Amino acid sequence: MQQKSGKCTSGFSKNTYYRFMQNPHINWLRFTILLAEKIINEHLKDLTSDQRADCFVFDDSLYSRTGYKKTELAAKVFDHVSMTYKKGFRMMTMGWT
Repeated sequence: MQQKSGKCTSGFSKNTYYRFMQNPHINWLRFTILLAEKIINEHLKDLTSDQRADCFVFDDSLYSRTGYKKTELAAKVFDHVSMTYKKGFRMMTMGWT
């Protein structure tokens, strides 16, 4: 519908995006690693020298939400730093160095 009306300038509509995000069969770990690899190889690789060692850094920090009853998909998660359960999310971050 968006492509017919001319509102969509990309090669796909937002319905395609939402269907992709809601698909339970998507391997998100594989998808994010392949996406990061493509971005690094096509855009960032030329910014560093060949003698430098490259590696991914993963971090699963706690994103604390105190008013979690009104926050969608929040849960009690174990915080390894304080050794207690807190209300919130696990936030997975991937970096490259």
